Amino acid sequence: GQPVAPFCDFPGLLQLAGLEVVLHISRLVSASTPRASPAEVETLTGTADAGDSHNAITASAKAEADKTKRSAPEPEEQVEAEEDGDKTFEVRLDRQRGEDLGLALGYNYLGHVVISAITPGSIADGEPDLMKLDRVHAINGQTITPQSDFAKLLSP
Repeated sequence: GQPVAPFCDFPGLLQLAGLEVVLHISRLVSASTPRASPAEVETLTGTADAGDSHNAITASAKAEADKTKRSAPEPEEQVEAEEDGDKTFEVRLDRQRGEDLGLALGYNYLGHVVISAITPGSIADGEPDLMKLDRVHAINGQTITPQSDFAKLLSP
C-alpha cells in the first residue's frame, strides 16, 4: 500500500503564523532526479478529514497548481548546493493582519512538506524564489518534519 501521510490543517496554521513568515525551502536542481508531479502531492485542507486527505490533489488546488508556472531564481540568489543536489533558500513573506499568504502546503510521495500551489496575485506569488513543489524545511526558524507539531511552529 501507499505510505500514510500525517494530517495537518495547513491553511489554518498558516493563518496563525503571524505577520512575518520565514520559510526555509529547497529545490532539486539536478535534471537526472525526478520531482513529484502535482498529481503526487497531497494538498491538505482544513475541511478534509484525515481519511480524505490521502486522495490525490484536490481539483481546485490542482487547477491553481497548473496555472502557476515559475522559473528557477537566478544563480546569484541561490545558496550553495547541498550534497543531495538541492539548492536552499530563505524566503521572508510579510503580510497585513488577516491577509492570506496564498500558499497551499501538502506532503509529497516521500512524506516531505512541499508547496503544492501558489495563488496568483498573492503575497507568495510576488516572491520569485517560491516555486510549486519546493520542499519546506523550516517555518519561522523551526525545523519541520512530517511529524512536527505545526500548531506550535506557526503560533504568533
